[in-house]
Amino acid sequence: MNSILIGLNSIFKQLVALICNLFIGLFEWLVPRFLIAKDVSKDVVLITGAGSGLGRQIALEFSRQGSSLVLWDINKEGLAETKNLVEKEYEKLKDKDEESGSRICSMYVVDVSNKDIVKRMAAQVYQDLNNDRQIGSDKPERYVSVLVNNAGIYYGSMLLDLTEEQIERIFKINILSHFWTVRAFLPKMIEHEKGHIVEIASQGGLIGMFKQVDYCSTKFANVGFEESLSIELDYMGLRNKVHTTVVCPFFFASNLFTGLDSSVTQLMTPEYVAREAVLTMRCNHSRIILPKFKGYIQYLGKPFLTRRAQLDIIWAENMDKGLKNIKGQVADM
Repeated sequence: MNSILIGLNSIFKQLVALICNLFIGLFEWLVPRFLIAKDVSKDVVLITGAGSGLGRQIALEFSRQGSSLVLWDINKEGLAETKNLVEKEYEKLKDKDEESGSRICSMYVVDVSNKDIVKRMAAQVYQDLNNDRQIGSDKPERYVSVLVNNAGIYYGSMLLDLTEEQIERIFKINILSHFWTVRAFLPKMIEHEKGHIVEIASQGGLIGMFKQVDYCSTKFANVGFEESLSIELDYMGLRNKVHTTVVCPFFFASNLFTGLDSSVTQLMTPEYVAREAVLTMRCNHSRIILPKFKGYIQYLGKPFLTRRAQLDIIWAENMDKGLKNIKGQVADM
């Protein structure tokens, strides 16, 4: 009898929590996000994969908000171009605020797949942020308060066509690197009780896709990483102090791939994805799926569909045709 009562009590608590959170979620959907978006002008934002594509656009979005930026990428030329574009955005802000003198944009050539390099460069970033700060100084310590794990690669090959080296490399870059960067930068966020970690995942982290066994596996891991990390932070008493956000876009125009049939799958722009990602982060929302309506319908409907129904939907949308000739563009970066 006691076990039945305990079970009923547990179910009741879960239902109450579910109903409360549904109302909170509805509130978040209905309230214009610009009204609740937090100020990030005093934050130091580190972005991996900032040398091109989505990473560059995310950097530009944060620069327009006045954030200081730390840019990581393996491509030195791409980094320099992003840095130049960011500094042009800073020029536009120069006469509008008082923070322009302390705002910085620095770049580092980093292979995020190498944990030793990540550790060394993270220490270098901290040193560079505080090299003009004297011991005992009243000047506040600077640290990476926003981490955007964006770096990624894509092969677009069938499982049996992938090499063992490709499989290992995509896991090293798309997910294992997130362990190394978060372990490097999270301690200071915890110490200061302020921070935000953003995971750039994919709808391929919510639903399986054709010719993406390797890619979807890493993106499912991104989604699980963010969700589990948020639970650990909550357990540590850091709710509303250190936040996490996962961004799950469908296909958008990118330097990651070529050969996608856009007549079958409409592409979003990286500017749109970056804008939505940064605004979602500024609202402390935990997740955004893009495009919004179609993405959420697919995600919410998944638990109620049989595998056969899921496959029928994929073929009905001609996804095999759209992805037939897709190939990774920067697979050997």
